[in-house]
Amino acid sequence: MERDKTIIATFKTADCIKSKALFLLINAHVDHFYKALIKRDGVYGKGDQAHLLLQAQCDNLTAQDCNHYNQLFVGLQIKGNESVMWFLHWFTLSDS
Repeated sequence: MERDKTIIATFKTADCIKSKALFLLINAHVDHFYKALIKRDGVYGKGDQAHLLLQAQCDNLTAQDCNHYNQLFVGLQIKGNESVMWFLHWFTLSDS
């Protein structure tokens, strides 16, 4: 039987080195809003709990949010003095 990859497994002990390493990895790849979110009491240093919190936060997109972000995405335009490579650089940053 194959494991469901959408379910986040928690560590047996919250203070294990794997959990701390996962927290550092997640913290290195999220923006400032999510950094502040995962540094709250009860989550700080716990990678599995940070992952669960981010999953719950990302599941809360409403149809209005999706429409808003779609309009922002569709409205992206290259500036007259901007090279294609520079535009793609910003596009890649916004995609992550």
